Amino acid sequence: MRIPLFSAIWLCLKEREERAVAFYDIGNIIHESLELYTKDMIKNHRKWQDISEEERQEKAEEYFTEVTDQYKNGLLQDTFRSVI
Repeated sequence: MRIPLFSAIWLCLKEREERAVAFYDIGNIIHESLELYTKDMIKNHRKWQDISEEERQEKAEEYFTEVTDQYKNGLLQDTFRSVI
């Protein structure tokens, strides 16, 4: 969408940068989440088989949320807001 000349000059408006989530973004987010989870397990000397299903779900959600909040400076939050 083009901004009318009047608006661009007098109101100092700029076209909004289009941001989208690509298929590889989802892969990157999952990879980063698993990496954080694995580093935490190594740091705490834990093994996958020693962690309950409930704790796995909680930790997975925690790291997934952490990564999505930070991914590409909030790309997912911006994209989600524009859908609502």
